[in-house]
Amino acid sequence: MSTQYRILKLRSGEEIIAKIVGQQKNVFIVERPFMFKTMPIMDHFGNPREITTLRNWVKHTTQLRIKIPKDHIAMFMDPDPDAAQLYEIEMEREDTASGPKRIGPLDSFFKSITGDE
Repeated sequence: MSTQYRILKLRSGEEIIAKIVGQQKNVFIVERPFMFKTMPIMDHFGNPREITTLRNWVKHTTQLRIKIPKDHIAMFMDPDPDAAQLYEIEMEREDTASGPKRIGPLDSFFKSITGDE
């Protein structure tokens, strides 16, 4: 299955998935980069498993297109169908999320201290 998305392995070790929409002399322009996060969990039988999630790589900005220096990229890979589908699901979820966005857990922490609910 061919896809318009690419997985970029960065020299920092991060892996992101995005659509490459252009390039300039020393940079690639990517659209909506998401970072892979793999976490260990235990299944209901107590066996160790891993779960992969995607997180917006630049979540605290309104920019959809980001320039990444070419020398920061170690390799390009084609995503498997599951990774491409997860990416589309996460973009859709982010686009349709309702309610105010919070920077972090401090909002609820301060509300619990002050009693403002």
